[in-house]
Amino acid sequence: MNSSHSKLTDWGLEHISIANHDTILDVGCGGGRTVNKLAAIATQGKVYGVDYSEESVAFTKRTNARWIEAGRVEIRQASVSQLPFPDNSFDVITAVETHYFWPDLPADLREVLRVLRLAAHSSSLPKSTKEPTRPPLNSSKNTLNLSV
Repeated sequence: MNSSHSKLTDWGLEHISIANHDTILDVGCGGGRTVNKLAAIATQGKVYGVDYSEESVAFTKRTNARWIEAGRVEIRQASVSQLPFPDNSFDVITAVETHYFWPDLPADLREVLRVLRLAAHSSSLPKSTKEPTRPPLNSSKNTLNLSV
């Protein structure tokens, strides 16, 4: 997963604003590369990753061991349907090519929005065989543009 999503992830992250102090959630953290990239961008923030798969959680923890040891990353096994976080916990939420695995897309999107802070933004990047041609978000906060 890491290598197949890398180009799209890089493109998506170039088109959203991430402050160095942001608290970020990656839903469906898979192999952990997006979490790693987010931790490198949010140098004074914290990145959380969740995945339903025990195997993916273990892999992500190995990939991000140095960030975890530094207290900058936390990985949990959880479903997008019941995120283990309080309301308004995150400045940025990413979900790279994971929404098609969500059990109940409308309800799960509401759950993602529940943990997203006001004046924050979220982006879900759909799988495509073509190179993306426009950003999923405009530059202002409070804007949500998801392809579902």
